[in-house]
Amino acid sequence: VDKVFNTTDKNAEGKTEYKSEVLYTIAGIDVANNRWIDMKSHSGIGTSTASAAKAGADALSLMDNTVQKFSEDLFPVAASVVSAEEVKKNSVKKVRIDVGTDMGIKKGMNFDIFEQRAEGGADSRFLLGEGKVEKEGLTATEAILKVKGKDNGDEKLFDLLQNADENTKIVLISKA
Repeated sequence: VDKVFNTTDKNAEGKTEYKSEVLYTIAGIDVANNRWIDMKSHSGIGTSTASAAKAGADALSLMDNTVQKFSEDLFPVAASVVSAEEVKKNSVKKVRIDVGTDMGIKKGMNFDIFEQRAEGGADSRFLLGEGKVEKEGLTATEAILKVKGKDNGDEKLFDLLQNADENTKIVLISKA
């Protein structure tokens, strides 16, 4: 936290309104190399007619959400499909992945789903769609995602799960 500003004012109803503004900087550091990865400055404003403490808590709550999004953007989670959980007409609707709450996965978190192929010594990724973590099936080590295919990606995912080879993987990367 760089600075905190607290003010009071009267609102249109004549009640005292408390305002708290928090200015802060978030830094991402590669601890293995002790190097800066990214740094961003933010602010959060909380208001309350109840108390100055409530306004401050609201401002800090906004900071919590921003720090979480920053870390999810900077350090995305990679996952693999364990199994198809729901299939309809050769189209995958839900999949089970190999990461859970131990890796910070939570309900509502989004993932991009890629087909990754090893071709000519390099990996190529093709977007199949996206998945959203559901509450049901979320454990410390696994999660279930509802799949939304892009350009028949849910059908391609079904085919890949049925006919996988050593040169093709299904890769999921979290996104904030």
